[in-house]
Amino acid sequence: MRSVTARSIPVLVCFSLCMSASPVNAGLDEARAAYLAGDYGQALEAWLPVAQSGDAKAAYWVSILYRDGLGVAKNDALALKWVSRAAELGEPNAQYLLARRYLLGDGVTQDTQQAVHWLTRSASQGEVDAQLLLVQMYLSGEYLEVDQGKALSWVRKAAEQGSARAQFFLGAFYESGTAIAQDPVAASHWYERAAYKQDQDAQFALYGMYLHGIGVDADLDLAFRWLERAAQNDHAQAQSVLGVAYAVGEGVERNDRKAVDWISRAILNGDKSAEAYLVSIVLGVSVDEVAQGRDISASITDESIDIVMRYLDIDSFKAFFESTLAKDRASPN
Repeated sequence: MRSVTARSIPVLVCFSLCMSASPVNAGLDEARAAYLAGDYGQALEAWLPVAQSGDAKAAYWVSILYRDGLGVAKNDALALKWVSRAAELGEPNAQYLLARRYLLGDGVTQDTQQAVHWLTRSASQGEVDAQLLLVQMYLSGEYLEVDQGKALSWVRKAAEQGSARAQFFLGAFYESGTAIAQDPVAASHWYERAAYKQDQDAQFALYGMYLHGIGVDADLDLAFRWLERAAQNDHAQAQSVLGVAYAVGEGVERNDRKAVDWISRAILNGDKSAEAYLVSIVLGVSVDEVAQGRDISASITDESIDIVMRYLDIDSFKAFFESTLAKDRASPN
């Protein structure tokens, strides 16, 4: 093999500079700058010839512009044409989007086999969304036969690439012993990695692990720290649990104002089970009694509504709560 001599260095430098300044790279740089500046028409003008020359990334972005109507009128046929070309050229994001089209029958005839083909190609290149969709499909049995082993394989790949969502799922695999030996220590490890990236489900899972000493040493303070983080990140069940904890003074100092605040947030985030807890606090009825199904409708009064109004500042919730109590009062005993 010939060695690189001092004489050849200028040639190599020139080659490198020429490559970096090639029309393709220049076009991509120009398009990227225009896109980031919000000049989508200019971005399309710069990307289109590069895409026509066979550049996968440019073809992908042209498809996005046509799909979303950025700098050009929306045109799903052209969006499909360019995303298909980008996928065939090996662009993983395009392969994922094309797979979803085949899965949903969006602009193409629904074809599960084609969807799985493109999903697998995309996932194999490290596209996390494709990996997680395959996980979902292998676990649910929707579109694919249930295969927990394949689901585990894909979720591990995504987790090792740093996906917080995948790290949470991998923790759940270890905690439940799904397709792998149950390992609470490994579960807590993956939950923690996801939790530090603000995955609310992982934060709530860590609350339970530290509360009960599963895979970690029991630590009530740390448990409630993770519970509060999950609640602050709008995890409805965490908000409900934290509200009840404040109502009864478990793990935290009793505080009815905070109890009502967190439970109301849980209700607004869709946790219907929290409604009864809020009523119990306002009426001074034990949360445990409400949980056990005690009929409290007879205790609801106009004064109760006035009390909760003084607690809450969210207008939409005031109306919701007043409506809920009115229905309860009208219900037969």
